[in-house]
Amino acid sequence: MIISFHVTHKKSSLTELEKLINIPDNTYISLLEIGNVKEYVILRTCHRFEIYMVADSHAIIDILNDFIKTIEVKNNFYLFDEISIIHLIKVSSGMDSMVIGEQDIQRQVKETLAKSMNDGKSGKILNYLFMKSLNIAKRIRHETAIANGIVSVPQSTIKIIEEWSLKKDIKEIGIIGTGYVAKLLLKYLKKTSLNITLFGRNMEKLYELKDLFNVNICNLNKLAEKIDNLDILVTAVSVSDPILQKKDFNATKPYLILDLGNPRNIEFDDIERYYDLDKIKKNIETNMKLRNKEIKKAEKIIEEEIKNIEKKLKNLEKEMVIAEIYKNAERIREEEILETIKILGNEKREVIENLTRSLMNRLLAEPVKNIEKIADIETVKTLYGVRKNGTYNKNEEIERK
Repeated sequence: MIISFHVTHKKSSLTELEKLINIPDNTYISLLEIGNVKEYVILRTCHRFEIYMVADSHAIIDILNDFIKTIEVKNNFYLFDEISIIHLIKVSSGMDSMVIGEQDIQRQVKETLAKSMNDGKSGKILNYLFMKSLNIAKRIRHETAIANGIVSVPQSTIKIIEEWSLKKDIKEIGIIGTGYVAKLLLKYLKKTSLNITLFGRNMEKLYELKDLFNVNICNLNKLAEKIDNLDILVTAVSVSDPILQKKDFNATKPYLILDLGNPRNIEFDDIERYYDLDKIKKNIETNMKLRNKEIKKAEKIIEEEIKNIEKKLKNLEKEMVIAEIYKNAERIREEEILETIKILGNEKREVIENLTRSLMNRLLAEPVKNIEKIADIETVKTLYGVRKNGTYNKNEEIERK
């Protein structure tokens, strides 16, 4: 059966996630081995910790529950078979992300699978499911608009700058701030032909960013001297009172003013030239609504694809059952050879080997051929003594709080 363990941003705090994410793989590997898990993939991102497993029983659930109690993590949950697979597809396509349609998750899933394959931890079933989920994620992105439209403040800011650059002859841009948002903007803007000047009070940080992004730097107390030369001004600092007011600007320059501060960094009322966070977030909210509408289309694609997945999994299960039947038959054959050799002597071993192998293959050939046509694989397992799966409701979500 397929079992998956989940702690995600939807039900758990960042503190709980960090506890699980920071524990080394070896700890989880030991637990999974105790639980006799055959295959597993451990997925870690900023907003989720998940383990996808192939196992013969529910034993691993109790083992994981006992472990997470010791580190005081709550709100974990487990999914099984079809529901677990659907969840994996939603994760891969960004449908389960904090920001719907997020694209970086696809890279994270791909890298996680590659690591598991290299480490020999995933196998035939999980390799297939993860690769299939990534292919379906591509299809969802291609056939729906779930990843369309900008839904982050830095990207939205860059988009506004690009649009204004088409209207005006934009050459000079000033950025006030040396924090996280400013760094993101510099990362995007360094690819452009704009001449960037970074303003701040901490000269050590300014020099650090100058070396990192190859930009001009200037102490904030000299902003008044430079402001009329700027075509665009972006502010991204945390202050209690505005650092600039309308009187600090002339009638036309800068052409565009982007205030990313909260509280606002600038007191300004020119609707045409001035964008604050509220104005930027309205565009983001519109795009998020469009993405949310695309979820139903994506779910229809998953519904269609899951039928093919189930068919493939049944075939994989039959292949594994057939392999197990031959494995059991081979074990019996070897045991009987050893007993026979005790009576007839080792010089007859080759004859006995050939005879028993031929008998085994001929006896199994027709039944194995017919297994492909049998829908109820559990009956085949019982008939040939292949270990049966534990009982569970495939549509059940088990929560442990």
